[in-house]
Amino acid sequence: HLDYERALAEAGAALRLRPEDPEAIALQAFIHRRAGRIEESAREIEHVVTVDSGSAYMWHNLAESYWLLRRYPEADRAFERALALNPRWGLAYSYQAAVRLCQRGDVGEARALLGRAPAAPDLLEADAVVERLVQLDFLERRYDQAISRVRRLDIEAFSSQWAYVPLSCVVGDAQRLMGNRVEARLSYEVARGQIERQVKERPDDPRLFSALGRAQAGLGQGEEALRAARTAVDLMPISREAYRGAFRAEDLARVHALVGDPDAAIAILEDLLERPTRLCAPVVRLDPAWDRLRSHPRFQALLRKHGARP
Repeated sequence: HLDYERALAEAGAALRLRPEDPEAIALQAFIHRRAGRIEESAREIEHVVTVDSGSAYMWHNLAESYWLLRRYPEADRAFERALALNPRWGLAYSYQAAVRLCQRGDVGEARALLGRAPAAPDLLEADAVVERLVQLDFLERRYDQAISRVRRLDIEAFSSQWAYVPLSCVVGDAQRLMGNRVEARLSYEVARGQIERQVKERPDDPRLFSALGRAQAGLGQGEEALRAARTAVDLMPISREAYRGAFRAEDLARVHALVGDPDAAIAILEDLLERPTRLCAPVVRLDPAWDRLRSHPRFQALLRKHGARP
């Protein structure tokens, strides 16, 4: 229910009974992270790993908090500890690759790290690694490679608590960026139909409205796209949950950029880069989603402010 104060009261009751219980400490840390108290979350999980240093899950979560705080070297080391304890964890490889991107903006280095992951089916959560590889394909403008990679999958969407992205929408993005407008439109139509069916089943799922906005923007339906993306933000604003809310805000910025509203897109990016979020300037600099903003003085100033050359 995202009732953080009641949740913290219950976690506090557990901690009074067992002050050094790593699960109780971690629970409190996770509540703080969702509520946007990321520094507190990091300190609490730091304590957890001193009590339970053999938990890949706890090292992974410590790395996540460092990532949100943009403490990239510390996040990188914590993910390394998680993978030393569980070298089959695909999500940890994916997240560490993202941290490396934010740290140095080196796509080749991120690819090399993902190359350390065991081959499926020995790799747990292998889809997370594929999704990260697709992101790297887009950052390097290897759109044909992204399409080929996606079409080998036997799932219909990249789905997590953070986002729901139909593979047809990913293909549509690649086709659009390649200039294949007719093919892109067909892909976006498939994605829109798939998302609309999901919305009927889960009308309160903000991820679906972000996805719908993305597909509608690809179809040139600007007003409908913005309405859907704003609905996602209304359902899950940063003020309600800092972690997932940031994804909905970034998706709204992407729709603004695609429909030709650069100032609104840049305003959201400015806000997100001042908050503890996963978004980072080196990736913003490379991401073709922001190509329509590149000549804008505010966008160039934003990149310079956060240490990335325009």
